[in-house]
Amino acid sequence: MKAGKKTRLIFIALALFIVYFTVTFIEQQNMINAKSKQIETINQKIAEEQKINEELNKNIEIIGSDEYIEKVARERLGMVKSGEKLFIDTNK
Repeated sequence: MKAGKKTRLIFIALALFIVYFTVTFIEQQNMINAKSKQIETINQKIAEEQKINEELNKNIEIIGSDEYIEKVARERLGMVKSGEKLFIDTNK
């Protein structure tokens, strides 16, 4: 083999390696960008679900309170405390 052909083969092999490396790098970068967007979307969903969870926990605390139980007993069941008189507006 002549020195010129050997150099040419090395140059072609090096060029192919660079092209392969570049294509692989671009594909991996695209995958990283896609995964980053997925992570961002998931983090937003987590934040929304945490907010809903906090609201539900507040509702649990409110529902368990004596004031809420008394309010429901008065409004929905028409109950009164002993000694109280219930007045009904007949004009409604």
